[in-house]
Amino acid sequence: MTQIKTLLQDIGLTNNQSTLYLYLAKSGSSKAGEMIKATGLHRNIVYSVLEELIDKRLIGSSKKNKILSYTIFDTSRIVAEQEDRVRKAKDIVATLAEYGKGNTPQQIIIYEGKEDFVTQARRAYEIMSVGGTARTLGISPIWHELVGKEVGEELLQLQIEKKIKWKALAKALDKNDKAYMKSVGELMQAKVTPLVADDTSGIEILEDRISIRSFVEPYFIVEIINKQLALNYQRYFDFLWEKV
Repeated sequence: MTQIKTLLQDIGLTNNQSTLYLYLAKSGSSKAGEMIKATGLHRNIVYSVLEELIDKRLIGSSKKNKILSYTIFDTSRIVAEQEDRVRKAKDIVATLAEYGKGNTPQQIIIYEGKEDFVTQARRAYEIMSVGGTARTLGISPIWHELVGKEVGEELLQLQIEKKIKWKALAKALDKNDKAYMKSVGELMQAKVTPLVADDTSGIEILEDRISIRSFVEPYFIVEIINKQLALNYQRYFDFLWEKV
């Protein structure tokens, strides 16, 4: 119970919201008085939190004999609530991006560890324009291990949906690289070249940023958001691509 309560708080519910939500998850339906007695929370807190959960569309209420009873909705509402928050967050980011057009300062972001690798990988695919071209100078089989099969499939589908073209120069291609390339067809091209010395690091070149990635523990990524720098690396990569 403690673990699921912690997870509920991780996705945005307060301690009291988690307490009452879990109580209703077990009971299915309950009156406020029963919840006050069972949880030990003050009646004002219980009524206030129940209204908050109703606002989040996680529970509902109905009146019988002038007494309100509270019922938990389908628990898949938790996912819908998070998707709604993500949609709103994306809308905010898009609006803020419009505010800052033409006046975006250079940013340097550092990602550390496996979880951050997954975060950065998702972000790279999400921010790419439909039909855009990404480039990678140096790839590693460790990438597949860090990202994992499930996220790898998610990114593969995202690349297909957005028709993102990806070019890579590599020291070697392993079976996972070849399988990925087969799945996305012409959207992924790779060339093996001695110009790439090893597979312990790489540079990902997107439209407005580059990411320097280390595939040796402790894993890390240094992302530099600078459109001119990205353009310079694009030109350098394309020069090497033509020479291979």
